[in-house]
Amino acid sequence: MSEEQSALCGVTAVDYLQQAQALLPQGRAWPRDPDAVLSQVLAAISESLARSHEEACRILNVESFPCFSEELGTCIRAAG
Repeated sequence: MSEEQSALCGVTAVDYLQQAQALLPQGRAWPRDPDAVLSQVLAAISESLARSHEEACRILNVESFPCFSEELGTCIRAAG
């Protein structure tokens, strides 16, 4: 894995949640309390984003080499 890939991988749901909360406007209507409904919704979305991010990193690390490809190999073999 290159240094650039290392810097991009390893992002967690907490990282996504913190970034989403940082984008919220200031004020009582936009609570950052972990028990608030808004925070719980953002946490759920953050979990999904983190899973997608992890899968993208896995694809970058494994699937980018055709000899190790699991998911893309069937497409390549079907096309060839």
